[in-house]
Order: sequence, then C-alpha cells, then structure tokens
Amino acid sequence: MKDIAVTKINPCFSTMLKFEQYTRLLISSSFLIFITCASFVSAQEAKEDLFALSLEELFSTKVTSASGVEESLRDAAASMIVITEQDIHDRAYTDLSQILTDLPGFDNIKSYGHDRVISYQRGYRTPTTQRTLFMINGVINNQLWSQAFPQNRQLPLTNIERIEVLYGPAGAIYGPNAFSGIVNIITRDARELDIGESYFKYNIQAGSFSTTAVDMAAGGKMDQLSYSISAKFIESDGPNLQDFPTWGYLRSEFLNDPAIWGSVLQREHLNTPYGNYTSMDKEQGIIGELNFGKLTFGINYWHTQNGYGLKFALDKGQPNAIWAKKISQWYVKYHKQLTPKLLSKTFIRQRDDRRYGNWAEATADWNTNMEGFSYVSISDWNVLSNSWKLRQDWDYQASDNLSILAGLKYENKELTKAFDVCGYWSSAFCSSSNAHNLGPEGLGEGVYHSTSTEPQPIIPGTLSEMPADNLIRTNDKGGYLQVTWDIEEWRYSAAIRWDKNSEYGSFTKPRLSAIYHFSNKNTIKLIYSTAFQEPGPSAVYGGWNGKRANPDLKPEEMENLELIWLYQANNWLHETSLYYANYKNVIKEEAENAGERDITGFEYRGQYKFNNFINGAPKIKTYLNYTFTEVKSNITYDHDIAAWIGSGMDNCTSGEFSDDDPKCRSVDEDLGDIAPHKINLGLNIPFNKMINLNFRGNYVSERKLYLRNPLRADGIKLDSYMVFNANIGIKFENIRLDLAVNNLFNTAYYHPGLVQANSGDVSLDEKGNLARYANGNLVRSGGFHNSVMPQVERNYSLIFSMSF
Repeated sequence: MKDIAVTKINPCFSTMLKFEQYTRLLISSSFLIFITCASFVSAQEAKEDLFALSLEELFSTKVTSASGVEESLRDAAASMIVITEQDIHDRAYTDLSQILTDLPGFDNIKSYGHDRVISYQRGYRTPTTQRTLFMINGVINNQLWSQAFPQNRQLPLTNIERIEVLYGPAGAIYGPNAFSGIVNIITRDARELDIGESYFKYNIQAGSFSTTAVDMAAGGKMDQLSYSISAKFIESDGPNLQDFPTWGYLRSEFLNDPAIWGSVLQREHLNTPYGNYTSMDKEQGIIGELNFGKLTFGINYWHTQNGYGLKFALDKGQPNAIWAKKISQWYVKYHKQLTPKLLSKTFIRQRDDRRYGNWAEATADWNTNMEGFSYVSISDWNVLSNSWKLRQDWDYQASDNLSILAGLKYENKELTKAFDVCGYWSSAFCSSSNAHNLGPEGLGEGVYHSTSTEPQPIIPGTLSEMPADNLIRTNDKGGYLQVTWDIEEWRYSAAIRWDKNSEYGSFTKPRLSAIYHFSNKNTIKLIYSTAFQEPGPSAVYGGWNGKRANPDLKPEEMENLELIWLYQANNWLHETSLYYANYKNVIKEEAENAGERDITGFEYRGQYKFNNFINGAPKIKTYLNYTFTEVKSNITYDHDIAAWIGSGMDNCTSGEFSDDDPKCRSVDEDLGDIAPHKINLGLNIPFNKMINLNFRGNYVSERKLYLRNPLRADGIKLDSYMVFNANIGIKFENIRLDLAVNNLFNTAYYHPGLVQANSGDVSLDEKGNLARYANGNLVRSGGFHNSVMPQVERNYSLIFSMSF
C-alpha cells in the first residue's frame, strides 16, 4: 500500500515531509521569479493581447455581476476576479471546475462522482456547492430542490467571453442564496458583430480514462436578428481504483464481498455486474440566445449523468449507477429605453429541474454478531421541481454622478417535498409502491438480507409525474433599491432589498460601500454586505432512512465586512482583500440550525506581464494568488457520545437543555476541511505567435479534518501538497492543438471527505491484512461517506480546435 497523507507519523518524519514539500514550493516560486526577472533584460516589444491592456484600459474592464449594471472593475463594489477567453485558451481549460481550482478563495474537493467537484467559497463548508450562486448571462443555474450547482463537465466553454467571479454576499441585489459569492459565465454577445458577420468554432477533446468530448459554438448577425449558441457533449469511463493511491474503504474487497452485498452481486447495471468499480460520465449542455431588436430569447439546458465515484465507502454503496441532474430553462429579456435617462429591463423565465438515479446500498446488520452482514437494496430515486419567474428592473441615470437602480420580482415554485424513492426502506416515500408491502425483512419492499438466497428483485420504479401530496407550492416576492453617487474621487453605494417567502417569512438585507480612488493607480474599497440562504426542500422535507428532514429549519444569515486595495503599476495589477464574515443559523448536513461560524480571511491576487526574453515573441503573463482562511464554529462534535454539542445548538438556544448542561458549553473550534493557506501560481510563455507554454501550480497547506470526521478525533490531519498542471499549445491560423498534462509530477495527495465524512479508516491485523470480525467477515466502515478521498495520478488531455 502506498504511503498515505493521513496516517499518524513521528515528528521527525513529519518535519522531513514538510521540508520536502516546502522545498518544492520554493523551487517552483524561484522558477517563476527567475522567468519574470529575466524578462526585464528584453527590450523587444511584443504584440499586445487582452492581458496586456494599458493601465487605464485594464482598470476600466467592464463587469456586471457586482451591482447588476455595467461598471468598471475598479468601480465595482466587490472583490472580483475575471477569467478571460484568452485565459481559457492558454490554460486549456475544458470545464468550470478546473477554472475554480486555479482561483483564490476556493477549497475544491474532488470526488469524481455525481458532484465531481465541491467548492467551498471563502471557507464555508456545505454538503454540496450550495452557497455560491452560479449564473449564465445573469440567469441562475443552481437547482431548485437542493440549491446546488454540480461542477461537472457539462457546460460548453467555446463561446465564453469572460467569467466574473464575485467574492462575498450580494443579497441586496440578487436576493436569496447570493451567499458566499457569485460565478457569472458570460457568453459572446452576437449583437456586437457586424451585419453579415458569423462564426463557427469547435474543439474535440480526447484524454485519459477514455474521455471524449465535443465543444462547439456558432453565432451571426443579420440586420436586427442575431444569435449565439454553444453546446457540449462528453463521455468518460472515469478513473478506476488503480488510478488512485490506495486508501481505506475504497478497496475492491469491500465492493465484491458476498457477505456484505449478497444477492446484489447477481445483478448488473450499465452492462457491468455489481461488485466492479465503475463510475462513468455522460453529460451535455446547451447555452443559446436569439436577439431581435430589444428582445432576447434564451435557453440554458444541461444534463449530467454520473456514477458515485469516491464519495461513499464501498461497503455501503456501489458506485456503478446513473445519478443524474437536469435543468431546462427558457427565458425572455426585453430592454427598452423609456427616456434618455430611464432604462426598463424585463425578464421572464420558466424552468424545470430534475434529479434522479439509482442506488445499490448495504446497511450493516445491527444485530449482535451479525455486523459483517447487511440489509441490501437496489432503489430508484426521483425529484421533479419547476418554477416561473418575473423580474422588472429600472436603471435611472439621474445625472452624470447619480444613478438609481430598482427592481421587483415574483417567483412561483412547485417543489418536490420528500425524495421519491422506490425499492428502499419503508420510511421513504415511493410513488408507485404498496405501502403495506414491507418485503421479506419487514423493513421495506426492496430490502433483503445479504444472507438471503433469493435473487435481488426488480422493484417498480418511480412514476414519471410526482403525486400531488408530495408537492409544495411556494411563492417569492422581492424588491430592491440601489443608489450610487460619485463625488470627485469617491463613489458611494447603498442598497437595500426585501424578500418574502410564503413558507419561511421575510428578510430585509442592506449593502453599503465606499470607494476612494487615490490616483489612477490606487483604489480603496470598504464594503458592508449581507445575505440569507433559504433552507432547501431537500433539508426541510426530503428525509428518508438515515437522513433527517426538519420543517422548522430557519434560513441562514450572514454579514460581511471587507477592505479591498487595488494597485495597478505599469506591469502588474495587485488586489488584496481583508474580510470578516459572521454566519448565523448555520444549516449543516443533519438538517438542523447549528449555531454560528466566524470566518476571517485575506486574499491576494497578482497579475503580471513582462516583455518576453525571446525576441519577437508576445509578452509573458504570470499570476500569483494567496489565500488565508480561518473558520471557527461555536459547536463541535463529541465523538465519545456521538453527538453535536455547543451553545449554538437548537436544543440549547431553545431552552430544552439548561445553560449549565455540558452539552451547551461555549466552544470555539476550527471547523476543519478548510486549508488555512493556499497559493495559486501560473506562468504563460509564448515562444512565438504559434507556440505557447502554460504552467500552473496549486499549493494547499496542511489542514484539520471536519469536526464530524472520526479521524479528527484521532488527531489525524491532511498533509500539505502542491500539484502542477501544464499545457503546450500550437496554433496555425484558425487551427489549434493543445496537449494538457494534469498532476504533472504524479503527486500522491488526498482531499477530505464530503457531508459527514464519517467512514473512518480501515483497521489492519498484525499481518497487515484487513481486520475481520470474530465470524470472519470484514470490519465495516463507521458511516456512508468516506473520510478521505485519494486523488487521481497523472493524466492527459488532447484538444483539437478549429474556428471559422
């Protein structure tokens, strides 16, 4: 077995490991500094690109995500970073998660499953990527039922003009769920083309693990009519167990053990028998807009179908599955200049969301001397939700110095309450089953014991329409007002928003900012911002065996105070952010409000450009980001009593327990899973106008594991690591070929587990074999979710691109 980064080691050996890792970081940083210093000796001026804009042009880069209107980057009341189309080409990005991995302020956890990557923005750990709002051209793409956005590979990148990433809450403008930040993907606007101009471009991707993809885009303009559309289709077998370092309950011995799985092993899925590690991907996405005069018709569609990857312990769940998520939404935008100073913007959207799939489960038998056996099931799952939304905004430019933005919204939602699950435990809702049929064990229609000689039955699946008694209809109303006032070198902005939901009530959230331009090189921003996060239907109503639901959940609330400094010199742009955020009524994975979290952070973003040391070559571009994050929780997990404790727990704040009860003592614990220090660095060297080399590295410091993780109680931490990625691109006029190598130096490293992360690690006997119970069966995991997830070794991607 390979050495793993989570075992207890003696202090001397630990120091040696850290010395080696920091040495690698020092060497890499020295290489970056050497390249940038060497560039000063060149007097050769190269052709300018988007990165090499002049001082005034770079500072005036237009963004829309901070305030809902177009403004310069230096005037935006937020900490922001912009990824350009050129960045995407140079770095050979093929999916959104690769982009976020290279950004400051994100802890990215990769499971290679139905949520391929989970991102915690600014240290806010959640079961999925639920607290960052993902938008395409300003249209929200987080799902209705879970409020999550799956960072898989479904979105086309060929038509992206830029990606605006906003840090911190923006509830005063966007309303509910604009909590930790916003990622706004902005595609090329065909209205800016010349009449008669059109384009078509595509790329074909082939890579490790039998991955193939096509990503294409087209656009054109004819008089008042213009269009842009992009699409992506990707399939992959995904990495297998041998492509990861060996760890814990991610071993084939648990996956194909008859004592654990019984008759499940007689069945197959996706033409592969259960008991074999398979986690395949099949995904697609379409983004399109059709413009006619002031009217725009748009579509966002994406569909992900994946296995479970590394998320679950293999003695609890078979990864061979289709777990799918789908969004179909159509919208209309109508912009009309009512007067020279007043612009009206109308938006209407209809959307349908679905998440569905199948699941083979083995729950350990709780009876004495039967721990190595299981109650097994193969179940079918479904959720259907839809909504329609009307939003009306007005942009009034009162004078050159004063602008007013106001808006109203109404949204009607039809949401699934409980997961529709058939062939599962009797406590679950099933749209097609006979509630009186409790199966052979009396536990549910599809629940069998692993010792049973009967073949695992095929249970009727969920119905195509959700029964009315498992639906809830809600409506949301909201309105906001934002005033921006420029006084000489100052820009002041104040916004307030009111939202009311028919289920959880109303909230009013303000936002204040003051921006001071010391000079054309220096800008200081002071921002106070707030937001609230809705309790998702999955937590309020969606419980089943082993998963709580809580109809009394309250929305989360947060406040953020931030100081930002931007400095633009001739060759570089610096931005630093210092912030403090307080979160109340935190909703954690057990569907309960769990006190407060306090997060203190510092982020540095540096972009640099230098004359190339190669005569005649375009300029060198580099970036360097640093992130510091400290996350404190006022509750903790007591592993001795297997319960959350602390003054912030519901049963303490409600008075159920007395103030002197030890379960209600005041705590201030490091939450875990969030690395205190992170560094992103990148270097782009054009050798000439045809050949380009891109080299990137991401450093993640040592981190404690999540409070609920049983390895945390054993004092185990994840070691620091640094992973490098590289790409070499060759361009011939309208043809480009890229070879991307991920994990260039084949580093063995690990990510923390998701949700409860409660599997624990395996035990070994004195001979180094997997530990067994007295009856000879393998010792089982402590929970469903792996405590640690190893990461894939070196892998490749070849991309052929063509444009017309």
